[in-house]
Amino acid sequence: MTEAMQIPVFPLPVFLLPGGMTRLNIFEPRYLKMVRLASQGQGFVIQTTTSSGALSELGAWVMISNFGQSPNGLLQIDVQCRGLVRLTDATRDADQLLWARAQLTDHWATEAQSAESQAFADALGQCLRDNELLSTLYPEPLLDQANWVVARWLELAPIANHYKVLFYPADSYANAVTLLAEILLTKSSAQ
Repeated sequence: MTEAMQIPVFPLPVFLLPGGMTRLNIFEPRYLKMVRLASQGQGFVIQTTTSSGALSELGAWVMISNFGQSPNGLLQIDVQCRGLVRLTDATRDADQLLWARAQLTDHWATEAQSAESQAFADALGQCLRDNELLSTLYPEPLLDQANWVVARWLELAPIANHYKVLFYPADSYANAVTLLAEILLTKSSAQ
């Protein structure tokens, strides 16, 4: 996506950063339509909702990486975030599917591995090995890339979405590392 384009939007209480993956169950007709359209190559946007129902102005532009079926027969899709987009001019079509104009926006610059991010990587590697769904979504984790590791921890952290969306801006990496150090390193040093 090099220029702004109209794209389907899926408001969800899901937070993803570039490189992040999640599995979604799809059952509403408007979202089945969205999947059909997205599978033609342009993807869709997950717009993060908060507990108050507010929508962020930025969203995760995702592409479908896998299709499956849940045990109860629902369509399951795995999606991967290709980048963050700024959303404007939202409208609903006749099927009540939300559409918006999406423009790709920058996220974090590539950061070098530090002692902190290496500690985060070690803990994330263990977390991925211990969780079947995560190990399926990330069969080849990029544990040597600081940005990737920090982003995955932010997605997994039990933090309210209205705080998580503060890490969408391109200048938020240092704040993310500080927060994760308080959560992960303080916890492990207390054990």
